[in-house]
Amino acid sequence: MLALHDPRPLPLRAQDAAAGRRDSRSFNEEPRRLGIRLGIFFLTLGRQFDIITAALEQGDVMPEWSMGEAMGALDPIFDDLDAICRQGLAKYQLYPPEFRIDHDGRAAANCIYTHMVALADERLTDRAGIVFKNIRGLKVWIVGEQATIRFKKMDEDGRSRNYPTKQTRDYDRQMQLPGLPHPPLNLVVGYLPDPTGTEVVRVQVARPMGRNIDWCAAIVPVEDRVRGEPRWIDVTRQARM
Repeated sequence: MLALHDPRPLPLRAQDAAAGRRDSRSFNEEPRRLGIRLGIFFLTLGRQFDIITAALEQGDVMPEWSMGEAMGALDPIFDDLDAICRQGLAKYQLYPPEFRIDHDGRAAANCIYTHMVALADERLTDRAGIVFKNIRGLKVWIVGEQATIRFKKMDEDGRSRNYPTKQTRDYDRQMQLPGLPHPPLNLVVGYLPDPTGTEVVRVQVARPMGRNIDWCAAIVPVEDRVRGEPRWIDVTRQARM
């Protein structure tokens, strides 16, 4: 015969015992959960500590390259950088409209990038004091003994929309890459397009810091320069606020 459920409440002692068992389980589980959380925290902290310690030993933690020093290193090739970016977009505009209409933003940017790399190779690669490097697909030019540049399309803050490789991520984090100057001064040179994507608003140089931008400067075009005035201007958003 099936046992019927007794609707009568448990005696107080039985209720207290049941509640005690539940409290005991909760009490025993809480330290275990806390232990797991603390373990994850200290594991993450330990990894970050290792990264910082290694960087300290190399002596290249956040080197204090000023914007002026970086732009000074690139000053001799300002006209080339400006021409590379403007002509890269101009060459793309020569594509027949029936071809360009099939391109989304990413396809258009890739075509323009290809033209910029070809122009950079033509204008920079064989010049004295400039060394070209291809680091597993990351194409960069070392200028002098200090700065390294790569080319990209940019927004007004100097950010570029990437589908980054490990090499690109490390480059943007100012990490040391094989064959590049030590400590790193990894810069990005690019064009800011107008809303239609058919004209260059300005050519910029930015220093990325991971996903953020340390600073962004614009090269003053030859036709807009004034004798005795700087050949570049600070366009970092914080500087304009």
